[in-house]
Amino acid sequence: MERILVFCAHPDDEIIGVGGTLAKYAQEKKKVTVVIFSSGENFPFWLKKEHTIKEREKETKKAGQILGVHETIFLGLRDLSLKDDLNKKEVFSKVVAIIKKIKPHQIFTHYPGDVFFNHDAVGKFILKAIKKANYTKAIYMFKVWNPFYFGKRQNPKLIIDISSMFVKKIKALDVYESQKLVIYMLYPFIFFKAVFEGIKYKTKYVETFLRYG
Repeated sequence: MERILVFCAHPDDEIIGVGGTLAKYAQEKKKVTVVIFSSGENFPFWLKKEHTIKEREKETKKAGQILGVHETIFLGLRDLSLKDDLNKKEVFSKVVAIIKKIKPHQIFTHYPGDVFFNHDAVGKFILKAIKKANYTKAIYMFKVWNPFYFGKRQNPKLIIDISSMFVKKIKALDVYESQKLVIYMLYPFIFFKAVFEGIKYKTKYVETFLRYG
């Protein structure tokens, strides 16, 4: 069975960046594991962090069931101190151990250069971790807040037709009630990017990724 491993900074990043692809892979009987570094407990800021953590983890598991995710691993790092926590040896060792244990055929993670600093930090962290884990297979990168790729070197290297999975992707995204405000802001970009890429590749909806290396 082909194994897919996804690393993302916060719950819902995996849906926004790679949700349609994960649903398609799960339908194809590929085993999908998602690793989330932080629960993003600082938003909504008016709620207690403990409440937000529980809610977001619950939402992530429900969204994962919709997509067909086999397992979700929460690392529990601090949202506002994520970059500091990524420098801890025990965190690095844990992520390397996950890669070695799962032995994925493909890894998906944030694009180093995403405008959100935590996304950028996770992307760079994973590139270090795969070297330590001696991982030599495909690693693909996605953007969340700056969704388009510009320049010759940033031509997509993996193009996935998610036309049959787009409704499922949006259904999974709608699960995140705690993040309604942010997600509503992102909906136009999510739709426009999927449609824009779909037109380019002569289908309805598409997700595209850059390949590292």
